[in-house]
Amino acid sequence: MSAIDSLFTGKPSQYNIEILEDSVVWSLQYHKIEPVFKKCPGVERLGRLLITNNYLLLDERMKLFAFCTAEERYERLLMQIPDILKKVKLGQIASYLGISQEHLSRIRARK
Repeated sequence: MSAIDSLFTGKPSQYNIEILEDSVVWSLQYHKIEPVFKKCPGVERLGRLLITNNYLLLDERMKLFAFCTAEERYERLLMQIPDILKKVKLGQIASYLGISQEHLSRIRARK
């Protein structure tokens, strides 16, 4: 997870990232890693791969919202993370899917 906009601009992101499990969190500042990129091609390649992966995830999420119904987004989420209902509150799932909790409840009732 990342707030890639904040990394490159140095400005606070509008995203809120909430960690729901025990995690190790690293904080990167672009002005501190840019010199490392210049000195170490392997680190620069790793950075490029991470940015590419981040872009592809964003592209996939945009496609989900552009081409899939809320029900399809919910089904995909359950396929990708089968135990998510055990770990995450329904309100958080609804927010991630871009729908109200009531709409999510209706989708779940149809299942």
